[in-house]
Amino acid sequence: MNQVGFFSDDGREYIISVPRAPRHWFNYLWNQDYVGLISQVGQGESLLQDACGHRVALIAARMLFIRDAETHHFWTANALPPDRATDYRCIHSRDGVTTIHLTQNQLSSRFRVFVPTDFPGEVWTLQITNESKHPRQVQIFPFVDTLIDGPDKPQAYYMSVGWWDDERRTLWVQAECKMTKTRHCAIFIAASDPVIGFDAEQRAFIGYGAIQRPDALLQEGCRNTCCEMSKPILALEHAVILSAGETREMHWLIGGMPLEADAFDRIEAWRARFLKRESGVAQALMATQTTIERELGEITFSTSDADFNHFATCWLPRQISLGAQWARVRHNGFRDQMQDIAAMATFNPRQALQHFLRVIRFQYADGRAPRTWLHGKILDKNFSDNHVWIPLTLHRLVMETGDLAILAQEAPFNDGSRATLFEHARRAVDNLWADRGLFGLCRIRGGDWNDGLDKVGVQGRGVSVWLSMALHLANEQTATLAELRHDSALAQELRRRNRVLREAINRYGWDGEYYLRAFDDDGRPIGSQKCDAGRVYLNPQSWAVIANVADDERARQALIAAEALLQSDVGLRIMAPGYRAWNPKLGLISRKTPGIQENGGVYLHALAFKLVADAMLGRRASVAEDIANMLPFQRVTDGEPYVFSNGYYAVECKHRRGQSGQSWGTGAASWFYIALLDHVFGLRPEPPGLRIKPCLPAGWQEASIVRPFRGAFYHIRYHQNTTADGALQVDVSVNGKRWTKPHLPHRSGQRFEVRVALRQ
Repeated sequence: MNQVGFFSDDGREYIISVPRAPRHWFNYLWNQDYVGLISQVGQGESLLQDACGHRVALIAARMLFIRDAETHHFWTANALPPDRATDYRCIHSRDGVTTIHLTQNQLSSRFRVFVPTDFPGEVWTLQITNESKHPRQVQIFPFVDTLIDGPDKPQAYYMSVGWWDDERRTLWVQAECKMTKTRHCAIFIAASDPVIGFDAEQRAFIGYGAIQRPDALLQEGCRNTCCEMSKPILALEHAVILSAGETREMHWLIGGMPLEADAFDRIEAWRARFLKRESGVAQALMATQTTIERELGEITFSTSDADFNHFATCWLPRQISLGAQWARVRHNGFRDQMQDIAAMATFNPRQALQHFLRVIRFQYADGRAPRTWLHGKILDKNFSDNHVWIPLTLHRLVMETGDLAILAQEAPFNDGSRATLFEHARRAVDNLWADRGLFGLCRIRGGDWNDGLDKVGVQGRGVSVWLSMALHLANEQTATLAELRHDSALAQELRRRNRVLREAINRYGWDGEYYLRAFDDDGRPIGSQKCDAGRVYLNPQSWAVIANVADDERARQALIAAEALLQSDVGLRIMAPGYRAWNPKLGLISRKTPGIQENGGVYLHALAFKLVADAMLGRRASVAEDIANMLPFQRVTDGEPYVFSNGYYAVECKHRRGQSGQSWGTGAASWFYIALLDHVFGLRPEPPGLRIKPCLPAGWQEASIVRPFRGAFYHIRYHQNTTADGALQVDVSVNGKRWTKPHLPHRSGQRFEVRVALRQ
């Protein structure tokens, strides 16, 4: 990927050196109200959301045109078309900024976009420099293709209205929407510099042209059109005279908001803050970057691989932070956010707790949780696993902070009743325990973690082996929390339940060489040697280790057997063989192309589970292979090298084989991060402190990590002289003295220098 892009020296930036990357490589910019995607050529949508999950699509595309007023030659500061720019580079910053640099016709430009922490939109800045030896007259056209009234469709019936507000120097488009407090929303653009023209109607600005060659640029500029029930856009026109060598900086606010009574006062306040003060944008940018730096914490990884260090230290926390706030962006997944919140607790437990409190209020009072919520409605979808993640995440928050007061903190259910956070977790495991069916295993209903198995248990009889394993872990972690609350009776009851679950899983879920995935409504096994397709699934083998339902010998056997059956030249598949025809007893998984996503793709979330399991079993060669197979910058693929995608395609189609799926929105990031911290570097938070039990790949002869924990600060250096799998001798020293206890010492405010020597 170095021919296309590379990490900066400090890893906080990824620099893309050609505009025609294998596909759009996105950066995500967001706050709690607004999220925007922006690629290396400025493209990507944006969304506005309120606290109840109502979402309004705002931006469909961004363009910033520059036109020579004398020759009428024009181009874009965002490098479209992608083959005309020179001196191009795009810098995606993990601190919430994307900047596109290029030079054309002796005019160099820098187009920067960021989302302030407390503004429902984005700020554009153009810095343009006249590199020639004579004055230049140029016209600048910022253009936003909007989604507020839907996408462009011929002969469509639009309800939007757009107008120029001369008093506030702002171009508005208003449309109907569904928000909590209003039924009308607006998208707007306001400029720092004088506006000589505008268009709010697509037909006027684009005309018979196209988004990269609109009529307004081919002809006489903007036509000062409003928008009356036609396809809306936002476009402004500015005139700029640049003397030789002169640099000019211009700013725009592009945002959206419900049209409430104070809407116009708010836009005036934003204009005053950002555009009317000379340093307004600079101060907002600095505040945004500072906020993000603090949010992402101080955990630092160091190995001999600089790209790995940058990826794990700088970009993984940013990707996890997106998931904790925005789930998978296009919907608010309950399970998705819970897993990301658990990972966020490692580097920012305070903010993770706030996210937990925000999400937990959607749980039902009977302990269940919905799959998602969107547009002000809870979308249950009859999934069975959503609530199993509640105790796992709460356990992580308490283990990371050591703060037992979290358990007594109250939060509402979605019916308005309230309970402590511990009670939320207890009701979750109680509900799962009560909802067991065939063989005493958990009912799968409309699906569990695997969204594609959505028809397996719709009649209420199908059961999930994997979910039964996950409940086993949730019970144990809830029991640990109960003991911290001095409720030994509940802890004993939860562990009694686990003895029942463990026996059932191993009696009915074992298929002779590995674990089954599920049983459908008719009692037929899924993921069995007897199946023609879907003969083996990866997750039950990994979770047999993670949930401690199998002894080491059986767990190793299951993983080794699964590896042999799931291996492909693209990586380890989530299941195999893929389904080739619709199966109404399975559901969505059988509608997907074999080799893509859940139907036999290389699904990275599942590989992250396997990384945890391999490290827990001390399989260092497999740990090294798992890491190499997952890391995006070590693969020849089309996806972003600085964040995880949800997987790689193992499809037979030659064109798609090995390509990446959706980037940024995946639980792979969170579980990979937890795998690194807890099991590869071996720093697992437990009630007494950090238990140290590393499983570093043999190739990492030297490694280190900086790890804040409960107010203390650890700098841990590892040295190993090992070449093969097997039991390791771990020698630890703390502040120069030998340490033999299983947990590292802990005192808030103190720094600990730890040395770990690994030998066979």
